[in-house]
Amino acid sequence: MKKTLQKLFILLCSAAVLTGSIGAVFAEPAEEEAMSVYLLPNEMVPFTEESKYVQFAAELCDGITDQEEIYNKLLEYYDKHFVYDYIKSVTVDNYTVPDPDECWRTRMGIELDLASLLCAMLRSQGIPTMLLVSQKITYKYPSTWVLAMIGNQIKVCNPAMRFMSIDDSSAVAFSEVLASDYNLY
Repeated sequence: MKKTLQKLFILLCSAAVLTGSIGAVFAEPAEEEAMSVYLLPNEMVPFTEESKYVQFAAELCDGITDQEEIYNKLLEYYDKHFVYDYIKSVTVDNYTVPDPDECWRTRMGIELDLASLLCAMLRSQGIPTMLLVSQKITYKYPSTWVLAMIGNQIKVCNPAMRFMSIDDSSAVAFSEVLASDYNLY
């Protein structure tokens, strides 16, 4: 049931992106309550107030109230200071749990570690953020995506690539990714 609801939510988001009606999807109070789960830590996006990356995000964004500005500030820092760990990518088990603490300490990680860290930093700053993880290995699309809800927009990035925002040209391709075998955390 949970997976079915998650897939339905993903399909609704992708349909909203394609039709330009994201605001309608997130406007209902029940949906706002449902989105609050994407502000909390979980097994795939672990963090506490004592996490060094959460403390750093708070310092970096101190005094900033605009979510778009917070998002851009965190992504700018993230993009400049973190790298993909190619060695770990070929030595780690496919079903690993992310380690954002190690990723923060070394400033590198595999796609899942990097995405988990970014989600935690964004969530700690009040930006609802989803972590999409594929259950199958695919070479057509990356396996991990970060979706941040800012106002009536969904900002999309993949930690193994430069950050991007979804637009009309990429919405169709991304809707295929969302409709495939992804879990939402």
